[in-house]
Amino acid sequence: MDKVIVPSFSLKELSYGDRNWHMHKKQAQRIQVYYADFESELDPKWRENFKKYSTRISNCGNWLAFNIHPGDFETNVFKLKSAQFCRVRYCPMCQFRRAKMNQALMLRVTDKLVKDYPTYRFLFLTLTVPNCDIIDLRETLSDMNAAFQRLTQLKRWPGVGWIKSTEVTKGKANQAHPHFHCLIMVKSSYFKSKAYIKHDNRKKGKDKSEWLQLWNQCYRSDNIEALHVTAIEKGNQDQLQKSIFEVMKYGVKEADLAKSRNWLHELTKQTHRLRFIDKGGVFKDYFREVKDEPRSLIFKDEDDFDRADSSFDEWFFSWDKKEQDYLFKY
Repeated sequence: MDKVIVPSFSLKELSYGDRNWHMHKKQAQRIQVYYADFESELDPKWRENFKKYSTRISNCGNWLAFNIHPGDFETNVFKLKSAQFCRVRYCPMCQFRRAKMNQALMLRVTDKLVKDYPTYRFLFLTLTVPNCDIIDLRETLSDMNAAFQRLTQLKRWPGVGWIKSTEVTKGKANQAHPHFHCLIMVKSSYFKSKAYIKHDNRKKGKDKSEWLQLWNQCYRSDNIEALHVTAIEKGNQDQLQKSIFEVMKYGVKEADLAKSRNWLHELTKQTHRLRFIDKGGVFKDYFREVKDEPRSLIFKDEDDFDRADSSFDEWFFSWDKKEQDYLFKY
C-alpha cells in the first residue's frame, strides 16, 4: 500500500482536526510555571503538591503517536494511538482530553437512551448562583450540590434521569462564578402536564420564573436572578449533541486558569478531590454499561479502523519548545 506523503512537518498543518494540540500545550506550559511559583508561606503539603503538579505537567504530551489512514493530504485521517498524559486536574492538555472522553461516553449513553426510550425528551438546564470569593468556593459548591439534591427530590422534578457537571469561571478580582450544566431526560407528556415548570412568568407580573423560584427555594436564597432552560426538540440530534458537548466540556476555561497564579492556586485547593460530574436515574444505570474514562485518556476502541492493522502508517510527533509546535519526527 502506498505510504502517505508528508507535505509539512507541523501537526496543525498536516491534520485540520488536530490543529489545536499546540495551543493546549502552550497553555499547559504557563500552568506548569504557575504551579512551580508559590508563596514561601504556603502550607508544606501544598508546596509539595504544586511541585509535583508542575513536574507532571512539564512532561505531559511531549510526544504524540497517531495512526494514519493512508490517502493524500486532503483525506488523511489521524487517530491518536498513544501519548503520555499527566492527569493533573487543571492541566489544559488533560482537560482537553478528558472532555473528549466524557463527550464520547455521553454520546454512547444518549444514543442508547434515545433508542430504548424513543418518546422521551431532554431538557438542557444551567443553574447559577451569585459570585463568591475564591476562598469560599468549596463551601459554595457544597451548598449548590445540596440545593440540587433538594431540587431533584421535589414532586415537581420532571427528570427520570439526569447528568450534572460543574463549571467554574473567573469573576472580577478574586471571585469565582460556579454553575451547573445539566441534561435532564423527561417523559414527553411532561410538557402538557400540570407538573410542567414554566420558565418565564414575568408577563403575569411575577418577579421570577417557576424554575427560578424553585432553584431559589432549594438554594434557600432569594438572590439568584439568572437561570437558563431549553427543551431540546424531539429528533434534533444537532441540538442534543451541542447540549452534550456543553455539559461534558472543561471544568474551568483554559484562559481563566492562565489569568492569575494566585487564583489558580486557591482554585486547586478549594476543589481538591471534588467530583465535577454527577448523574442519577436512568443516566446512572446506563453509564454502568459503558467503559469508564481510561487512565491513558485514549479510547482503544473508539476508532473506525483497526489499530493493529499494519497497513496503517504510524506517525510520531514531538513537542519543540523553540518552535512551540508539534513537529513530525518519523
